[in-house]
Amino acid sequence: ETETEDTELSVPAGFYDNYGWAELPPHIQDAATTLGYSQTIWDTGGYSWAEDTFWDELTLEQKEAGALLGYDKYSWDGIDPITGDAVLDDDFVSYDDDYVFSFQVGSSDVWVSQYQILYFVAASSFLLVGVLDLIRERHMYHILMIIAGASGVVSAIFIEQNIRVSNIVSSISVHFYLMEALTLFGEHKRYAVTEDSGKWMARSIMIGDATWVLGSLLDVILSYFYLLDDTSDWDVSLVVLAIIAA
Repeated sequence: ETETEDTELSVPAGFYDNYGWAELPPHIQDAATTLGYSQTIWDTGGYSWAEDTFWDELTLEQKEAGALLGYDKYSWDGIDPITGDAVLDDDFVSYDDDYVFSFQVGSSDVWVSQYQILYFVAASSFLLVGVLDLIRERHMYHILMIIAGASGVVSAIFIEQNIRVSNIVSSISVHFYLMEALTLFGEHKRYAVTEDSGKWMARSIMIGDATWVLGSLLDVILSYFYLLDDTSDWDVSLVVLAIIAA
């Protein structure tokens, strides 16, 4: 392990990123394959499990493959070798560039990204809304929102450390969102609003509830793409659909 970290690298980190798979030397293709890349993933800018793995979590064979691609512990993890701080400029190349800070858990550093923070805040907001609605209206179906929000929080916690676990919990979350959306649309619980505001408000609320059902249904469908293929998180067309669903 030490030998691999101390080896002088023949190319800089990210040197081969601008080459197509067919242009890579055979030994570099083998190294990329060891790190979870295939020709399709490489040529389309797809996702490999290695991008969510810290250097110290790699096996010796995987570190040797990373070294062939120009990486060492510091450039792979995106940290300054002197200060140990995250480096987000061109001096070092990290497998992710939106990390904000890290904290120590045992002997490992846990990194937190901007996306993870936004995801956590959004899921926490749904959780809070579910709790407040349950207290205010005392309708038990709000528990569905609470479970969905709590699952989203768990998914956000794992999204940078274990994308597979994150996708599984996220799928559970969107199923509960769909269940609440269907319950709300089917039973139309907002009597206090509809009785006082007239037919136009009732229809507007019903349209809103219907779009919630459709958006939640689309989220559920997308969740199966993510479950069946972790690289789907980087599929632009699926990202667009996820934005529409939101």
